[in-house]
Formats: sequence, structure tokens, C-alpha cells
Amino acid sequence: MNNLLPIFLMELNRPTVFDDKIHLVPLFVLGFLMAAALCLELRDDPPSEGVAGETSTKPAILGLAVIALTGLIGYYVTWDGALSSLVFHEMFYNDTLSRMSGLLITVCALLAVLSGPDELERFKNLRGGEFCALIFSSALGMILMASAANTMLMFLGLELFSIALYLLCIYLPDRERCRESGMKYFLLSSAASSVLLYGLALLYGATGTTWLLEMKATTELTQSGLSLAGFVLVGIGLLFKLAVVPFHFWAPDVYEGAPTTVTAFMSVATKVAALAALWRTMDAMGLVSVRLTVLILFSLSILSILVGNFLALSQISVKRMLAYSGVANAGYLLIAPVVGPTMFKAMLLYLATYLVGNIGAFLALALVEARQNREIRRRDIVGLFQEQPWVAGCFAICLVSLAGIPPAAGFMGKFFLFGQAIAEGQLVLPIVGILGSLIGAAYYLGTAISLFSNPLEEEEASNSALLSENHLTTKAALTICCLGVIFLGIYPGAFLNLVTGGL
Repeated sequence: MNNLLPIFLMELNRPTVFDDKIHLVPLFVLGFLMAAALCLELRDDPPSEGVAGETSTKPAILGLAVIALTGLIGYYVTWDGALSSLVFHEMFYNDTLSRMSGLLITVCALLAVLSGPDELERFKNLRGGEFCALIFSSALGMILMASAANTMLMFLGLELFSIALYLLCIYLPDRERCRESGMKYFLLSSAASSVLLYGLALLYGATGTTWLLEMKATTELTQSGLSLAGFVLVGIGLLFKLAVVPFHFWAPDVYEGAPTTVTAFMSVATKVAALAALWRTMDAMGLVSVRLTVLILFSLSILSILVGNFLALSQISVKRMLAYSGVANAGYLLIAPVVGPTMFKAMLLYLATYLVGNIGAFLALALVEARQNREIRRRDIVGLFQEQPWVAGCFAICLVSLAGIPPAAGFMGKFFLFGQAIAEGQLVLPIVGILGSLIGAAYYLGTAISLFSNPLEEEEASNSALLSENHLTTKAALTICCLGVIFLGIYPGAFLNLVTGGL
């Protein structure tokens, strides 16, 4: 009997099928939400053409999505960071990068679901269930890509979220710019995905495996010319998703033509997934310390920071300005893989601060578009505070954060990112980053100041026909972003503690 007790205790501690699959909860939740949203959408007949109104499925879809995504965020937040392993037949990483990437992507999805149906109603499109299902599908693919331990699974996640984004970009087919946005993103992103897939094939030919950890174990094979060529092609595909110079040319047109809520979602969530995949691929290939690779990423980081900020400075459209600023922020994010693994926490903090600031700015812009019913230029938001004080105040807070002005979250993100790079002996990139931030402050703060300026007579006339729409869920999402900007700016240690070991 005494001999059986240790065996019994060992069997109790042995990982079971349930223990293995519990780490796939986010995938199950998003898959369930995707199916539920489509089923709820089928309950009603299609709305009559040209008729606006509330759809009875909107409260059910929003309620289910908010409860499930909030629970999923709680799942990520309460995770014990000490646990790190491969799960589900070693196909998925269950580590800090996968968990934090999943957390950020889930927050992006929640904000998009809250604000998306409001924007659709403005264009007489009541198919909010289909929209939410595509958001869930895209988030599912992004989480797959960020946590994939196998290159085939990585590509599966890439295609899953890319196809969903194609449809989201063209979700308002009656608008010419929306059709143009979807077609451009479909053609260019498909080409980039093909390049990435060919690179993965070369990596398999060089190493004989599709598992990233096995590639990392074959150091002598990953330094061959074939594997280097494969990594370059994979890098091109991922840098395209990041919108890094010179692979940024699609971003301004696609962001401008797509629905603003879709632009807000893809401008951040896509960067999270692509950066996580790039980080894992570089680690598997052992190329973090290779001088040529670092030199290429070093150059692309500088180009993205300078080109993105200078082009944003000259934009008239607020949406294109934010699109080019996204190119600059992609350059800031590349500082982390250039410097090395010590930049891990700083990279995640910067992604979190960029999320709340950038999505908040786009959501505020969506509310302004709803009131003025047209594309917003810089002169159109002059004196906005007099008409929409809450929206203008939140818009200004998010712009101040993107500019990196204390005590907003953006300042802490840049402070930790540049400071850690300097601590590691890298001086050039932080100096260029500070220079780019000064250029960015010109258009960020210029736009923020114009919100509180006195409008000219013609601007008062153009604002006299404002629409009277509430958009309560969009305002709630914008409020969440502003609270995130303030919280991360005052207490960034809470997020860093979450990265280190959970709450």
C-alpha cells in the first residue's frame, strides 16, 4: 500500500489532456464568439436597403462579446508568469510573449467590437454580427501567429487574420475608397504572404524541420546561405505587416479607405502579431547577434522613424497623418529586436502604450466623422471642443500620449524603450528616436491645440449641420483608452509586473 501512494500522487500531478488544452482557452473562446455572432445575425431578416435603424441582435452580440472578451482579458491578467512551456503537441508556446500578445490583441478586439457597429449604422449597414465575427476571426489568427511554435501554424494564423482583414477593409462596398482599400490590401498583402511562405519553405529545406525550437538546435544549418535567404523572405513578409519602410506604401491608402474602426484595430493588433512572430523567428534562427541582420533592421528602423514622421508632418487628412505616424512607431518598435532580448519588457510596454493612444485617437476621429459625416481634415477639427468637449478632450489626451509628453502613457513607453537601449550601449537609435519624437510632437500637438482653438467663420458654418448620434459604446471604448493612457502614464509598473510574473 505504501508503494502505491507515491505512484498515485505522481499520476495526480501528471499533465492531462485537459491541462494541456486549458492553455487553448483563448482560441476556443474566439472560435465560439465567431460562430455565435454569425448565428445571432441569422436570427433577423436582412435590413431593407437604404433603411436605417436598430437591429435586435446588436445588444445580444455586444453583451456576449463584452462578457467573453472581458473574461479572456482576466484569464491573461491572472496568468502565473512562472509557467513557460510548449503545449498541445508542442505546437503552441505558452510563455510570456504569447500571453502578453494575446492580452493586447484581445483588448484591441474588445475596443473594435464596442465601436464597430456604431460606425456601420452610420452607413446604413446593420450587419454588426458579421463585422464582429470577422473581428473575432482576425484576433484568433493573430493569437495563433503570436504563439505558434511551428512555421506552418504561423502561416495559418497569418492567412486567417489576413483574409478577415481583407473583408473588413471592404466592409462598406458602397464607398469607392473602401473598395479601393480592400483591393489594395488584398493584392499587396497576398504578395507579401507568398514571399513569407516561400521563405518558410527555404527554411524547411535548410533545416529539415518546421518546428522553431528544432531550428534553434541546428545552429550550423541555420547559418547556411539557404536558411539566410529563407529568413530574409520571412522577414520581408513580417515587415510588410508591420508597415516598415520600404514596405509601408500600402498603409496610408488602406488605412484611409477602410472603416475607421477597422483601421484602429489593424493598426495595432497586426503590429503585435507580426512583431511577436519576428521575435520568435529571429530567436530560432540565432540571428539576433549576426551583424548583417542587425544592420538591416537598424537601417530600416531609422528610415521608418524619419520617413514616417516627416510624411505625417505634411498630411492634411487626419487619418493619413495617423497612418504615417504608425510607420514611425513601427520604426520605434524595431529598436527592440535590434538591441536584443533585454528589450523584451520595454517592447511590450511600448506596444501597450501605443495601443491605448493610437486606438483612442482613431476612435475619437470616428466620432468626429459621425458628427460631420465626411472625411476629416485638420482644419475640420478646429474648435471641436466647443461642439464635442468630451470627444475633443479624449482626442487631445491620446494625441499627447502619442507625442510622448509626460505624464501620458506614450512618454513612459518611449522612456523605457530608449532608456533600455541606451543602457545596452546602443546610442544611435535612441537619438534618432528622440529626433523623430520631436518631429512627431509638431503634428500631434498641433492637432491637439487646434481642437481648442476658436474656429473661423467658414468652419463654424461647416459644423452647423452636425449629426445627432449618441454612439454610446464607441464613447465607452474611447473612455477606456483614455483611462489606459492615464493609468499607464502614472503607474507603468503595474504592466511591467504583469509582464514579469502576473498579478
